[in-house]
This record gives sequence, C-alpha cells and structure tokens, in this order.
Amino acid sequence: MHRPRIAITCGEPAGIGPEIALRAALDVADADCLLVGDAAQLKALATLIAPARVPRALGTVDEFSAHRGQLCVLDCPLAVPSTPGHLDARNGAAVLAMLDAAIDAALDGKVDAIVTAPVQKSTINDAGFLTTLPDRDFVCGFSEAVKVSLLKDPAEFDAITRDAASIARRDMSIACRVIASSCQLHLRHITHGGDPFETLEARPLDFGHWSAHRLEAMTDYAIRHGEAVGIGVALDCIYSSLVFGFPEADSLRVHHCLAELGLPLWDKALDDFDRVLSGLEEFRQHLGGRL
Repeated sequence: MHRPRIAITCGEPAGIGPEIALRAALDVADADCLLVGDAAQLKALATLIAPARVPRALGTVDEFSAHRGQLCVLDCPLAVPSTPGHLDARNGAAVLAMLDAAIDAALDGKVDAIVTAPVQKSTINDAGFLTTLPDRDFVCGFSEAVKVSLLKDPAEFDAITRDAASIARRDMSIACRVIASSCQLHLRHITHGGDPFETLEARPLDFGHWSAHRLEAMTDYAIRHGEAVGIGVALDCIYSSLVFGFPEADSLRVHHCLAELGLPLWDKALDDFDRVLSGLEEFRQHLGGRL
C-alpha cells in the first residue's frame, strides 16, 4: 500500500515553526515526512528532542525516494543563523525558498501533500519582496483592504477610493499605509469582535468570499485569490443593493474603486452562473452552519 508522502515546511526560523514541524514529523507513523527547512537548525533541534532520530539532510527532493521510512530534511539553508524570538529579514528569502521547494515537489509528484508551519509575513515583507511582485500580484491584496474597510471603516474606504490609482501605480507610501490599516482592521475584528473563531452566523470577514472560493476552483486557480475576492465583493455589493437597500451609488463606488486598483470585475467563469451559485452551499458546509 502506498504510504503518503508529506512535505512539512518549517516556516519562520525564529518562531515555533521548526520545532512544531519536527515534532509533527516525529509523531506521524503512517506517512513518510519530508521536512523542508534549514538542515543544521533541525538537526540541532532533533538532538535535543529526539537524539535517536536526527533527520538525514538531502540536497535535492529526488533523493527522498531512496530514503523512504527515514526522517529527512530537504536543506534550505538560512542566510544567517536564527535566534529564537528575534526576526531577521535576511532570512526572508529562505522562508520563501522552503515554500517554493515544497510546492515544486508537489507539482512534480514527489510528495502527495504539503503542510506549512507558521510564517511571519513581516520577515518576508521586510526583506523587500513586496516590491518584487508583478503588478497583477501586487494589487491583488488590496481587494481585502476594500472588503474590510467597507465593513469596518467608511473613512478608510473613502481614502482607498481616493488613492486607488496611486496604489495601482505602486506608490509605496500610500500602499503601505493601506496595508497597515487593513491588517489593523482585520486584527481588531478578530480580537475584539466577540467571535474570534467565527462560530456564530455573523462572519463579516467572509464578505465576497463565497463566490471567490468557487471561482478559484472553477478556473483551476488560474484566477488569483485577490482577483476572485474583488469580483466577489462586487457581486455581494450588487446583491446588497438589489435586495437589502445598499445605495446603488455606493455600490458603483465600490466597483469603480476595484477597477481603479486594477482588479477585474468579471471572469468568464461567471458565464456559468448556476455553477457559481452552487458555491453558496459549499461555503455554508465549509463554515459548518448558516450563512
């Protein structure tokens, strides 16, 4: 019987990721686990946690098949040694390299699944990767900023609408302010909204997401998540206008803002709208309750 092959990326090297990745791999008995991280760091951890099971370092994923049944680590060396609790942007590239290596292994059929330990995104951002994104990927995240501002801060939505063209031109002074504000609004809702695990019916952060997740699947993920969320927000605003009295002028402002950011308002997958609507039931089941 085929034993599943699971790649486990180690996440932020200064955080809990390497240890929980290692402990997870040590605890799995019915699959072959391939750790993806800094081999020296994981070997040192294993010496403390399970001296009898120090992982074997691999230089390429192709070596994994020859060592099935053994604990192995695909070596993605850090730029500088990591100190627990102290983030270092110099290791941002290594964190992304771990993810890339695991994804490539899955796409090439070398592993069957991927598990990721927590990633500290500020380390990646501080390494300067935000400015390296293609224009399409750069603007995608701002659909989430539009979403949360509509729900939580009308003045912030006004600011995003005013500055949308500048964001699309990658004015980083404006873009970074909007990113920070979006993070703060999301965090405030999660920590002070009274339902951090969204077990109740009100799930405002999922605004625009039922159709977004459906569009992603229908396009075989050719559409970016941020693009799908933008379309989903546009759809939900139209529905809110038609059914619940959301002013049509405000709905049009949302559409204009998304378009000014450079986000699409339509995808050909929407032509099969009955199939899109079936995503409502899928999303309800995913959330485990009423919408």
